[in-house]
Amino acid sequence: MLVERKKAFREKYPDKHLLSDSISETESYLKKMGWISNTQQVKSIEKPAEDSMSLVLKVYLSEEREVIIKQSRPWVEKNPQIDAPEHRLDVENQYYKVISGNPVLARMSPKVLGYDESSSVMLMSDLGEYTDLTFIYGSNSEISVEDLTSCFNYLNNLQKQPIPIDFPENQTMKMVNHENIFQRPFQNRDDNDLDSIQPGLKVLSQVIRKDTELKKSVERLGKAYLSIGSCLLHGNFYTRNLLKTERGLVIRNPEYAYCGPYEWDYSKFMAHLYLAQTPKPLINQALDLIHNSDEFDFFQFAGFAGIEIIQRLIGSNELPIALSIDEKAALIDKATEWIKFGI
Repeated sequence: MLVERKKAFREKYPDKHLLSDSISETESYLKKMGWISNTQQVKSIEKPAEDSMSLVLKVYLSEEREVIIKQSRPWVEKNPQIDAPEHRLDVENQYYKVISGNPVLARMSPKVLGYDESSSVMLMSDLGEYTDLTFIYGSNSEISVEDLTSCFNYLNNLQKQPIPIDFPENQTMKMVNHENIFQRPFQNRDDNDLDSIQPGLKVLSQVIRKDTELKKSVERLGKAYLSIGSCLLHGNFYTRNLLKTERGLVIRNPEYAYCGPYEWDYSKFMAHLYLAQTPKPLINQALDLIHNSDEFDFFQFAGFAGIEIIQRLIGSNELPIALSIDEKAALIDKATEWIKFGI
């Protein structure tokens, strides 16, 4: 499928560069863009184990230097049969530009070294060795106070970030997210495969999909998600995009960034703390770290968090969440209450 999509892309866009793991092609492209000197060489290329919509390559250069190149194509990289907005990397580039003036946000973001708008290719500095925060779902692991504080420091600074009036609406990516989070998990459909993942999941999904009151609340919250708000959002603030590096926590992949409801990023992150069975003292500390204001809607915050929990447990979850069916049932019950009635 990927070979066919690449062929169709080249036929449709003959002037656009399509990244590959070819050393010679990559070296030629980097020199053409002026991103490396004529004397530098590409020694090797590695594809990191990414859970990304876009292609990400680590390029090893002469003079002991490494860089990252990333390209958004009209498909999801890990599932080439699924279409995706081709220019989503434009939004990511704009996001990094907007936050570059904030010392906290800039320090906690990858450094953009160049951007080829015509081919949707971004050049970034290499982060070195890192691990994402998905380890917190493990039975013997939990997020550290330092990492928890760093996450909320990022979000609190982002919430206060002035945004240009012409920041992209990113409506196409929002619609993709809306379908996956607010629609698919709550639609009546044949879910025989759920019990193959874990016996009992199908029954849990059927209970949710028969709850008309729940569905009405989800629909209302979905409209709130799609609305244009006054806060700049990362859009996908969860464990896979939160990286522990030698320089501290780094936040990546703001492809879903947009101006929307204040509560969205906070609620998504909090949902994953619950999915990781984070101890209550840390949960309470996290709630205390939220930059509260008169604009913050705790009812909406709770609803968004509940929806994220449900869609991760019976929707498109690819995270190492090791919970028993009873633990999942209890968490879904809690999430349902939040969606309907708030915390």
